[in-house]
Amino acid sequence: MGDNIIPRQQGDDYQAIYFWYQACNLYLQNSTAIRVTWENNDVHGFDDVSIHYEPAQLDYTGEEVQNKYYQVKFHVDHDKGFSCDALVDPEFIGAKKESILQRLHKNYLSDKETFLKSRYFIVNTWGVDYSDPLKNLLDNNGGIRMEKLFDGTGEESKMGKIRVTWRSHLKLTNDIELREVLNSLRIYHNAKGIEAFNEEVNFRLSHVGFKPISDTQRTSPYASLIKQLHSEKRKTFTKYELLAILEREQLLIEKSALKDNVHRIGVRSFKRGTDTIKYETDEYLCLLPYFSGRFASNYELWRTTILPLLSNFSEKVVGHNKPLEIHLDTHLSIAFTMGYFIDNKVGVSTSIWQKGPKGRKLFANNIESADYLNRTIDKNWEIEHIHMDNEGTDIALSINVTHLGLPKVQEHVKDNLPQTSTIISATIAGGPSFHSIRDGNHILLAVIELLQHLKVNRNQNEENGCVHIFIAGPNTFAFTLGQYLKSLGKINLYEFDFEGNGSYQKTIEFPI
Repeated sequence: MGDNIIPRQQGDDYQAIYFWYQACNLYLQNSTAIRVTWENNDVHGFDDVSIHYEPAQLDYTGEEVQNKYYQVKFHVDHDKGFSCDALVDPEFIGAKKESILQRLHKNYLSDKETFLKSRYFIVNTWGVDYSDPLKNLLDNNGGIRMEKLFDGTGEESKMGKIRVTWRSHLKLTNDIELREVLNSLRIYHNAKGIEAFNEEVNFRLSHVGFKPISDTQRTSPYASLIKQLHSEKRKTFTKYELLAILEREQLLIEKSALKDNVHRIGVRSFKRGTDTIKYETDEYLCLLPYFSGRFASNYELWRTTILPLLSNFSEKVVGHNKPLEIHLDTHLSIAFTMGYFIDNKVGVSTSIWQKGPKGRKLFANNIESADYLNRTIDKNWEIEHIHMDNEGTDIALSINVTHLGLPKVQEHVKDNLPQTSTIISATIAGGPSFHSIRDGNHILLAVIELLQHLKVNRNQNEENGCVHIFIAGPNTFAFTLGQYLKSLGKINLYEFDFEGNGSYQKTIEFPI
């Protein structure tokens, strides 16, 4: 067997596992999914996997969606990236005649009524070309940001030229048709590789009562099963048909094995690649409708909508009086706020799932462990005080855990926070990196040390002022920080605009 066959086999396996990833939708509580299909010949170019809903599902825009069609592509490298030109280039998807947009348009022409109530997904391990305007045209769900593309500018503008290129490619006469075609497209770029994706699939399988793929097996029983069913000319399955097949194949978990005393919760304010949080939790809060790109659609939403939703959700989950396992696919401000509401005095233990370069880890803190009691004398921070040329009452706290955020913090403070008298730069001992945090106990000790430093070094003039917090770190750190910082009084949180102009914007203020 030649080595060139291996990527194709990996791609087939990736598609097979993606089928089961979507099939789990049939078994979720309150799901309206009724049927899942493998290799759907009725759909042009988006035929790998499809799932169908009755009644229709409401998507993040509030529109009804009856069908979701997925084209799944696995690559062994990052040789190419999505761009505006890639969407009109057949070669980008390994085709000779039709581009992504032409395939999409073909479905539009075939049955417009069905098309408008369907979504067409490209699931691809290639990322976005960040030198291309497409980076600003995709929202957190992979959809085209219509307000950006159809911005009212002329055809010679940056967006105008893109519209003209796409219209001409599809032989459309107006922007109304182009908008209708694009509205159903979703691009899931930077999809996870096989190893990381298998981990997410296992979470979903376990949640709905199916046996996870064993860590000690080289092959997946699920991948081979769907391929065998396809060879038997079986490709469309209802909930009960698929359940009967899985039971016969002995892939169901005994009900007793699913019982435990942990309440799994999640919050989501942005979406990257595959969406797993609602399948891995007993209840979750979705804040996606209130965000456009990196920031809230309207700044006031942080105060009027997002903060009350987080407060109510936190109160509800604490009321279960069970240990909490928390998934946070969120902005740092939201992670901090969840910690603020589920603080260290509410009487429930908390563990946070932290995503990293090598998958996910569950970060819990057990400060009583002998190993960590011996480490309490460790120094967790390198702290620098930078005094400003004023007699202000505020402090700016720059926390550098994953990378050094201080230069941008200094720039923001100078331009926007004239009442700030001191910038306190706290850099994690050993230097910031994605491996600078060992585990949950390390975070807890670091937070306690930082809080003690702030209390001791805050002068009398600053005690009634505001602490402006800028975090360059993981959500696990932000959550734990929120659990302990209520005693500091007035707090303002900030988010960095990685995808825009590279500046900070204020988000949430405490106390409420």
